[in-house]
Amino acid sequence: MASGLPLVAPNRGGVLSYANDGNAWLAEPTPEAFAAAIASAIEPGTTRQEKLRAAIATADSFCWENVTDSLLLLYRDMHNAAQGLPLEEQPAFFSPAARPRAATRCG
Repeated sequence: MASGLPLVAPNRGGVLSYANDGNAWLAEPTPEAFAAAIASAIEPGTTRQEKLRAAIATADSFCWENVTDSLLLLYRDMHNAAQGLPLEEQPAFFSPAARPRAATRCG
């Protein structure tokens, strides 16, 4: 994704924490579905370009500064939960798909 190449991936599992229909070509885990997704991914056009731009933006959001910030927020929220302290509305230990990503601090 970070290199601007199409990502064809199964439509289930851990990859869905960052890949979605807006930035990747997701397919049922069958040979026929993957073949169709690959054919769609190599088809030139506006949809392909939009997905590739979204994929690069997604990859950029996972730069080391953001990953480190997220990890530290996770540790803070876990500590607060263990101590019975108040948590944010949606703590960092919720799935990234359920939590909006912080603004990117990377170049």
